[in-house]
Amino acid sequence: MHSVKKPDGNSIVVDESQLLRMHQPDLTNIPSKPVDYQKEVENGFLSAKDAINLARPKALSPIQQLLMDWHHRLYHLQFRRMFMLAEKGFLPKILLRCKDNVPKCVACEFGTAHRRPWRFKGKQSGSIRKEKQVKPGDGQSIDQIVSAQPGLIPQMSGFMCPQITY
Repeated sequence: MHSVKKPDGNSIVVDESQLLRMHQPDLTNIPSKPVDYQKEVENGFLSAKDAINLARPKALSPIQQLLMDWHHRLYHLQFRRMFMLAEKGFLPKILLRCKDNVPKCVACEFGTAHRRPWRFKGKQSGSIRKEKQVKPGDGQSIDQIVSAQPGLIPQMSGFMCPQITY
């Protein structure tokens, strides 16, 4: 058990399982300003070049914008497949000019960033209970849901308002 001091001066006692380490990733600490990216570089999570590219992206050329429009229309089809379609004449041939300078799709980068291999079991981590927790009620756990989008109320299932049936 740990004693935590709140901003208003009161202190509460919490279990160790409810505390996060200082630099442990969480949805609430996603960088949103250029200064936040600087902190990521200082902590060694990003290289300086990657931080500059993320914080201040370059404007796309009109041809790159057209390529991204087609990429979104085709439900984020891989760029190499799009170039194959352009070579065969199914897409505008002007898209082939971007073959050496392909823009990054933020949605595709985000979608592939969290993939983990699933074809192997991995290491056995053991039980989540501590050795001194032998009887029911010895341990406690809390589920949390965090919404990084302001105004969005997170929910696991169900409806936001009661369903009216007649």
